[in-house]
Amino acid sequence: MSTPREVTVDRTPLPGIGLRLDFVTADGPRVGVILRQQGGIELFISDSEDPDLTVAAVELTEIETATLSELFGGSAFSHELSHLQQAAGGIAVDWLPIAAGTRYADRRLGDTHLRAETGVSVVAVIRNGAPIPSPTPEFAFAAGDVVVAVGTIDGLAAATLVLQSEA
Repeated sequence: MSTPREVTVDRTPLPGIGLRLDFVTADGPRVGVILRQQGGIELFISDSEDPDLTVAAVELTEIETATLSELFGGSAFSHELSHLQQAAGGIAVDWLPIAAGTRYADRRLGDTHLRAETGVSVVAVIRNGAPIPSPTPEFAFAAGDVVVAVGTIDGLAAATLVLQSEA
């Protein structure tokens, strides 16, 4: 069994997108991932002569990303995602469900006072699998909605408690 060669991973910040991590394989092509700020990962293989020329790429869903991460042992991806989160100043994204029987099912986003009380911003709501971006304060939640929220870890924990409070 041979000893693995040293591999240099190039890190390229992609403003407004995320972080590109890639390396050159022993056979020549460049292999890498783009860790998106909004979540999700793109795997790619670049031309050996031109790293900006993508030969193949695939977008992974959140579940596919988690599965791939488990296949590789998780540590490398989770480390890089943590690094990306730290680079964003401790900002995190979370998906908060609106369950039936909770205080804000069938009530307006503005009624929650989430931003004022927790510092969390609601950037979208997922309803029946379809995204509703940038909901206004007049937007009415429905049981089964999933709120896409951005804030600090503590703020998101507080927002979870608010949205899960009983009616």
